[in-house]
Amino acid sequence: MSWVNIKENSEAYSLKSSLIFAGDSLRSLFKNKILITIVMNILIFTATLFAIDKFIQPYMKAVGVELAYFGLIYSGFLLIIAFLVKYISKLEDIYGGEKVMNFISFFAFVPMIILGLGYSGLLGIILFFLAIAVENVRSPIANSVFHDNVESKNRATMGSILELMKTSGKLVILPVAGYLADSYSIQAAILIFSLVILISSIVFWLPSKKTA
Repeated sequence: MSWVNIKENSEAYSLKSSLIFAGDSLRSLFKNKILITIVMNILIFTATLFAIDKFIQPYMKAVGVELAYFGLIYSGFLLIIAFLVKYISKLEDIYGGEKVMNFISFFAFVPMIILGLGYSGLLGIILFFLAIAVENVRSPIANSVFHDNVESKNRATMGSILELMKTSGKLVILPVAGYLADSYSIQAAILIFSLVILISSIVFWLPSKKTA
């Protein structure tokens, strides 16, 4: 038996160099107007729909749906979403991810504004799930659009930064959602969030890529 010396990699892991690289990636993000628009569009939409998702169970309880049926209805709707994602991806190939994201943002506003104005009942439950479904449908397209606008060497780091910002957005908006629901009503909170979606979709409108 013989022993072989293992040579250490001269480019050993360095926390300092990793932090420097992350800082450079973050600076490049804030210097890229298009990328900032994409990030803000994704951040606000994701955080807002995440907050609204927390209202599903109390809303269904308020309209008389038994808790035992909640999981069954939710699971069934997730199956429908899985099929929708497949066909929405085809629209992305035809029209481009930016156009599809813009359309979905406005589509999400419609059921949310109806719910916010106080509509309830069976159709209200369907509208509620439609509003939540769009985030699940939109998320893979949003990730694709984001990474298409990031240099390949920075994609892993920038992707981590995006996820961190999305998580931070969710943590910030949850107390706001709770305050609005407790101080006013769930419908009032949804109405306000629907306006947030509409305004952010206009302010952070995603320009379509020019084709040659």
